[in-house]
Amino acid sequence: PPSHPSCSGARSMVNAGYSDKDGKPFPLMGPLSSLGQGGVGVELFFRLQQWLFVLFGLSFVVSIAPLVNNIQTRSAEGVGPIATMTTGFRDTGEFDFGVALEVTLWQTLPWLIITVMFLCFTYFLSYEQRMVAQNVDYNFVTSADFAVEVRGFKSDVADHKQEEKDLAKFFGQFGPIAHLAVGYRCADYVKLLNQWRVLAREHEERVVDSQDALARGEVDASLEEIEGKMLDLETQMRALRSGGLESTGAVFLVYETEQGRGTCLKAMNQAWWKKLMVKLGLEKCVPGFAPVPVYKGEVLTVKPAPEPSDVIWENLEVEPHQVRLRTARTLAMITVLVLLTAALLVLVNNEKEVQVANIQSEFPTEPNRVFLYQQGVAVAAAGIITVLNLVIKYLVIWVTRFEMHDTRTDLEESVFIKLSIAYVINQSLILLVVSSAFSQGKDWFDRGGTFEEAFFVCLINVVAPEAGKVFRVDIWFNKYIMTRFADSAAKKNYYLTPPEAPIGEFHANLVKTVALALIYGPGSPIIFLLCAVTMLVSYAASKLALLRVFRPPPVIGEDLFMRFRVMMGPLVLVSLGVQAWIAGAYWVPLVLVGFIVWCVYVVVPNETFPCLRKYVDLESADTDGETFTKTPGLIKYACPIAQAPPSVHEMQKSTVTEAVVLEEGAPPTEGDVELQGGVKGPLPPAAPGEASLWSVVRYLVPFAAPPPEPPAPPAAPAADDPVTSDRVPQLISMKCPANAGPGAHILVRHPEGRLITVIVPADTTPGKMFQVSI
Repeated sequence: PPSHPSCSGARSMVNAGYSDKDGKPFPLMGPLSSLGQGGVGVELFFRLQQWLFVLFGLSFVVSIAPLVNNIQTRSAEGVGPIATMTTGFRDTGEFDFGVALEVTLWQTLPWLIITVMFLCFTYFLSYEQRMVAQNVDYNFVTSADFAVEVRGFKSDVADHKQEEKDLAKFFGQFGPIAHLAVGYRCADYVKLLNQWRVLAREHEERVVDSQDALARGEVDASLEEIEGKMLDLETQMRALRSGGLESTGAVFLVYETEQGRGTCLKAMNQAWWKKLMVKLGLEKCVPGFAPVPVYKGEVLTVKPAPEPSDVIWENLEVEPHQVRLRTARTLAMITVLVLLTAALLVLVNNEKEVQVANIQSEFPTEPNRVFLYQQGVAVAAAGIITVLNLVIKYLVIWVTRFEMHDTRTDLEESVFIKLSIAYVINQSLILLVVSSAFSQGKDWFDRGGTFEEAFFVCLINVVAPEAGKVFRVDIWFNKYIMTRFADSAAKKNYYLTPPEAPIGEFHANLVKTVALALIYGPGSPIIFLLCAVTMLVSYAASKLALLRVFRPPPVIGEDLFMRFRVMMGPLVLVSLGVQAWIAGAYWVPLVLVGFIVWCVYVVVPNETFPCLRKYVDLESADTDGETFTKTPGLIKYACPIAQAPPSVHEMQKSTVTEAVVLEEGAPPTEGDVELQGGVKGPLPPAAPGEASLWSVVRYLVPFAAPPPEPPAPPAAPAADDPVTSDRVPQLISMKCPANAGPGAHILVRHPEGRLITVIVPADTTPGKMFQVSI
């Protein structure tokens, strides 16, 4: 009924963005350090955008000299304002020392400085990653700070409880263990569990919608049908559990202290050759060989564990080769779309060549017609690339869900890698390949050429992806269209619940921008400025989206940031190859110098520098001596099939906001009175020999409920209570409402006029008369 509290309003039960400990949303202008609640990766993502903004800005400053030189060199060619800002130097086939010196000073030397800046930037990212991670670990304590993930053990014990004891005993040598959770095969169980939850939500909606009918004693056949389906699912889930638990070879161990976790990681993560010697039984042949701990003859793989909310338990049973096979299928689909982009660009360029020739023959004295047409084609090509990037994005996000990754972070990481590769090829390299096929590079720098198309691609990149973060069509459609057709509060909440933030997609957009800057920036320095503006817009749009539009993702670690940092090196190498390909012989010497610098970067690891080494200090653990069991708010790891299955009867004990309904046939009185829960309504008069009642619904499912625990005896009345001190107990008869059941609390009107609460007896069903002593 409309008066039911759950039917009022249309607010989502799951709010967008992060909230503080008081439930208030984080302010948009708040410090980035507060976002450490979402994990190290969230704060690193926003700081990365700040650092890229500075890097692109510095690159543009370094490129001011080439930009001025380009404008001075090309202004007399009449190629238009955008093409004027691209380099005019090409390989003419003849070496000229004066031109070579000018190209070196004004073009290639600034580009070499920018290349070195980008390579040094990756070292800077390593340092900042270390600092941010330390600060976040110090300020925020999570379950993963105490946990490790173990892979590769083979269960040879039929009793899974005994297996857990054996694991606890083995890993207990590194420190006291708070708890452990073995990953069991549970894909079928989780499917049944999800179906049960859907029916439970449907049942809740039906109970809310039929409150009036239930209060009148009517029987709702649809509720009984739903309950029957839920009971069938419960039976199937119990059958799966009784059939025995099969381990997936994964276990999550939570140590009482972080020092124990660190000791375990250090002891178990030995060099690969040590593990091989143990596997071959050759460890005794080496004097002083430090033994690798072995569990039942197996050398286990141990790594830091993800957060409990990050684990997808039903995917732990999927073999790695199956994940790789599904990943290969996704890459094949992406390849088809990339080839489609190339084919469309070939058609556009082919049509451009034909139309330009026709316009030149029809209007030989009007070159502006050709220029306008070429520029229009450049905009169209940029639009084609942007639209197909959008198609690729949705395809990758949808298909990657079926790859069966065992954590949500791995899922986002897979999305990030695929989108990054697709964006770099589809948005940056395809233009060069198509242009080379049609013109052998002769019009790359001219009006309507490759670099002008790249300029419009960058211009669209400033707006389109960032607007898509904030103005989500699916969210608006659900909020303003689908909620109008929702017939219950539960459905409204479903439509109003925001989607989870696609953090992998956000990182891929950064890779796309870096690729555009590195590949096209040296030939058209204005692109560096556009990329800097893109980072500024991306920072604002991403923060608004993450704090106000999307639901927070799982706790994000450093993996995505590290993947981004690793991609910087190959992107610089691609930039070197592109410049050597399109810029001519005058660039070759410094391109070779840049390649040598890149090789030095690859050979010299980050750990060479003390300030960039991974922080592993067991004596100064970031939890500052706190223990897992005494730290409030920490979540335990729990495999679904190892937990007790849900039950309709248990759900009946779940309290909801109290709803007061009037029994059929009780005439209202004048005025409203306030009842339990703050609900107001007319109070019916007392009928002779039977109390009129208001029933307070406390159970979601008031049917076939098992008797609850007996309530505590009521407190003795005060001696000075004029109502109860001298009152003689009497019995009254009343009928159990259809929306009540054993243990339900019923508000009744005492014959003397006051309201009292009675409890429905354990053996009473809806519609049955019972007596209570008042």
